[in-house]
This record gives sequence, C-alpha cells and structure tokens, in this order.
Amino acid sequence: FVPLSSTDRYGYTVDLVQCLLCEHRYLKTQLTTAGTQHFYQHVYRDLTRSLGLVSSPEEIQQDQRHYAFHVVTFLQQSGFDPPDGGLCLDFGGSTGFIAAAVCKAYQLQGIVVDWATNALAHVPPLLTAVEADLTTYQPPRLADLILLCRTIDHLPNVTQTLHQCLTCLAP
Repeated sequence: FVPLSSTDRYGYTVDLVQCLLCEHRYLKTQLTTAGTQHFYQHVYRDLTRSLGLVSSPEEIQQDQRHYAFHVVTFLQQSGFDPPDGGLCLDFGGSTGFIAAAVCKAYQLQGIVVDWATNALAHVPPLLTAVEADLTTYQPPRLADLILLCRTIDHLPNVTQTLHQCLTCLAP
C-alpha cells in the first residue's frame, strides 16, 4: 500500500492509501473513541442532512418502522423466549424505535445506549436512554437480548464492542 493523501478536500485528517496490486483505495485512519463520540454528537446528522439522507429524529423513526417490524418477526420466528421482565440493550439505538418495538412485543425493559444525545432525547419514555461508550458500558444487570441494528459499520472497534456485548449478555 502506498499513501495517497493525509487530508480530505475539507481539510479533515484522514489517510487515503492505495494497493499497488489491485489499485483499491481506502481510508486507513480510524477514529479514536473520543473522535467517534464527537463525530456522532456534532457532525454526523449535519453531514447526512447535507447529503439528502435521513437526519431528523422523526425521519429516523420513520425509516426504522419497517426495519423494526422485521426484527420482531425474526425474533418470533427464531423462537426467542426471554424471561418475564427481561432486559433488552440496544447498542447504538439512536431514537430507540427498534428497541421500543421489541420491548413492547416481549414486555421487556429496554436501555438504549448511544453517543448521539440529540437522538437519545427522542427515546420513548418506556425505555431508558444512556449516553455512553458502547465498548465500556455496564448495564445494571445482564441483558437477555442485545440489539446492534445498523450499528456495526459505525463502530470504531467492532471486536471490542462485540466482546463487551458478550460481557453484558445473560447466559
């Protein structure tokens, strides 16, 4: 791999590299946890809005409506049978729409964990909204279900987050 650039056209520090064999180019720089937190609290929604993508909490919930239906249907078809009063953690859950649908279908308590305070402000009252780092968050008790809906591609360290999920999940 050879470096092509260390900043993008907006002056953002990011390493662009290219493979000499296949000419594939990709961004090499990974955000730190603090950098990721800053990005999702202060940059992400403005960026998606400028690209004409879903950005407001209402648009997020509308976008998630169909997806939530499919998550609940999948859980029902898979035989998911949590204990009464079980706990659902939604890591990267944004406005909590998907967690709310799952918690309602199974009478679970729900906690939505995200960095984006502007999205967490719209989490339904039946859920608990927590602004926290997904890689270090410790729930009040072990969860019976952990959701990572449309979240993996936003994580600075997938392995660390998945390991954290295992430590938060009931046997």
